[in-house]
Amino acid sequence: MRRFAWLLALAFIALVGCVYDQANPYANYHAPKIDFPSLDPNRYHWDGLQDPFYEGWFFRVAIPDQGRSFAFLYVVLNPGSLDETKRRAFVVVADSEGRVVRTDFSADDFRGSKHELDVRIGDHNRATTSSVAGDITSGAHHVRWSMNYDVQETWTDTMGTLTNVPYIPINWYVGALRGQATGMVEWDGKKYSFTNATLFQDKNWGSLFPTSYIWLQGMNFSDSADAVAFSGGPSSGTLAGMFVWQRGDQRFAARTQDLNIITSIDVDPHAGEVEVDIVQDRQYFILNGRFAGSTPAIMPAPTPNGFDDFSQMALTGELQARRYELVNGQWLLRDNEVSTLAGVEIGGQYNVENP
Repeated sequence: MRRFAWLLALAFIALVGCVYDQANPYANYHAPKIDFPSLDPNRYHWDGLQDPFYEGWFFRVAIPDQGRSFAFLYVVLNPGSLDETKRRAFVVVADSEGRVVRTDFSADDFRGSKHELDVRIGDHNRATTSSVAGDITSGAHHVRWSMNYDVQETWTDTMGTLTNVPYIPINWYVGALRGQATGMVEWDGKKYSFTNATLFQDKNWGSLFPTSYIWLQGMNFSDSADAVAFSGGPSSGTLAGMFVWQRGDQRFAARTQDLNIITSIDVDPHAGEVEVDIVQDRQYFILNGRFAGSTPAIMPAPTPNGFDDFSQMALTGELQARRYELVNGQWLLRDNEVSTLAGVEIGGQYNVENP
């Protein structure tokens, strides 16, 4: 019995020796790279199966010395649909004069990184973590743009505890709460060049787009370190909203999903005016957005009927942000700032009625 055990041991040693002595049988095998997604919310989120699905990256460049602003939107819609008419990609550019130029592509012309912000649509339209470029033609209009940018402030936890939770139907992420961009936009032959213009970047993705929403965003305050962003509207029968105010070295943030704020939204679409009130513990914020004479661009968005006109967006509107603090039972005004080169958007049913 002991002799048999020794024979087994010798056989095992010989087998191991053979394995280690031979050449690696997989040395010439090149496996395909597996593109595991990162935790960066600015990446491309489609899982290869989800349908319906949309994802869009938005950039706004405000040029104070020219008193104008441009917006750029890169979108993919229903990449998993078997219906080619629903599998689309879009590039949209708008300006503060209310002009909008849009080009449609097949979703097959879209490429997105699952690691970071790097999206391409067609041969000439690309947005990355440091650059935005495009070249589109629609009818008689031709627009091209190219710029490099640096992010100075981000909002990594835009959705708080819901950030990066998969399969939430509506997601929002602010990748650049405030940045600086240098480059140019050429619109129908007229070229606009800029250096260190203020830049904002955010994105939306999911399976549903809000039926109504408000978006407010400003960077050009008296203090160049200030930046404000708000997005909100009715969701599942409740009023939801997410808000951030970078006030110098201070940051105030409030989210409905944190269950510690009270939010109200009042909209007058005909006057182009919005008021948002947010109460959070001993802080009270009031945001007043106005088109302020700026011609709004009519911007498209994913809807059940496709990528259709959905909102009014003023790119050189006015945004007033006020902060009150509760002291001895009274609300005392602590901060009062105005941006006269702000983004003010009224979307969906807010354009016709208060939902």
